[in-house]
Amino acid sequence: MLRHARGARRIVEIGVFEGAAAAALGRLLPADGELVLIDPYPAGRFLGINMSSRVARRAVAEAVQAKVRWLRTESERAAQGWEGAIDFLRIDGIHTLEGVQRDWSDWSPAIAPGGRVMIRDDVVPAALGAEDELAAGDEIVPWILAEFPGWEVVDRLETTAILRRN
Repeated sequence: MLRHARGARRIVEIGVFEGAAAAALGRLLPADGELVLIDPYPAGRFLGINMSSRVARRAVAEAVQAKVRWLRTESERAAQGWEGAIDFLRIDGIHTLEGVQRDWSDWSPAIAPGGRVMIRDDVVPAALGAEDELAAGDEIVPWILAEFPGWEVVDRLETTAILRRN
């Protein structure tokens, strides 16, 4: 992930959870770069506090020098009216085929030429092999390549694919 995000000036992450990947990605950005983090962080059971959000904010604040923009909403809402090119996008939000397809459809038009998207193939439960419960399916990448011309797979590692806009 980090190798492919190096040199980016704007990084967007969908699905932040506790912020480990966000902090690592944010360290790569120059001081005048931007890290945009999208996660709805529903209210927690204790006084409505979402502890994952607190952990993420601390991790990112300690690691990132660049501008950080937190969008505490669903990715499809954040995509509405989005402006500006994205150099690196990490899709790790809704872990269903429909959710990943929606994130791709909503956000891929904003990727700059030469920009990259990191996407996990194993996020689709329906893609798991029937005989081998550890088998990773791959429904999303073939769909992207068939439906969205101008993209290529530039790297794969286990269940992760990195795609580049040509």
